[in-house]
Amino acid sequence: MLFVIACLAGLVAGLASGGTLRNLSELRFRWPWLVVAALLVKVAGTSWPLAYWPLTPVLYVASLLALIAWSVWHARRMPEMGLLAVGMTMNLAVVVANGGHMPAYRASPAVIDLLRQGPVGQYVLGGPDARLGFLGDWIGVPGPLGSLFPEGYSPGDLLAIAGILILVLMATRRQAAPVP
Repeated sequence: MLFVIACLAGLVAGLASGGTLRNLSELRFRWPWLVVAALLVKVAGTSWPLAYWPLTPVLYVASLLALIAWSVWHARRMPEMGLLAVGMTMNLAVVVANGGHMPAYRASPAVIDLLRQGPVGQYVLGGPDARLGFLGDWIGVPGPLGSLFPEGYSPGDLLAIAGILILVLMATRRQAAPVP
């Protein structure tokens, strides 16, 4: 949910600072289907039947690698994509260190109860034995919004979210460069 809020905040900030929707609409990406496929893997990975399929963690690692490569490719003309790539690389590091699973320390009570029974998709209950646990999903939304959005976010997620916010902000402010 924070990713959507980051897009909206970047859009509002970009328009308020003199940007235009036209500049944003002229932004072109190569292989946009790759992003859609990778995000579907992330979302579908926690749904039956993929939530308990042994290859789901491998698919998740592959989707992270694809998103990192995609972001690095686009960073040549949109430097903000570098933040996105670094954030996803942080997530990849913790996921690979934990056998394809992201340690979750914070989530809704129902999700935590489910994770106590074992891994679900690309997630596993975080604990003291998690490798690189400080890069896992432990950051929550503060205040009353935390009860609306109980899921946890990793430091890599926050960096990627900042990259998206800055990308949308800057995209409203500049003319789109041609796709190489």
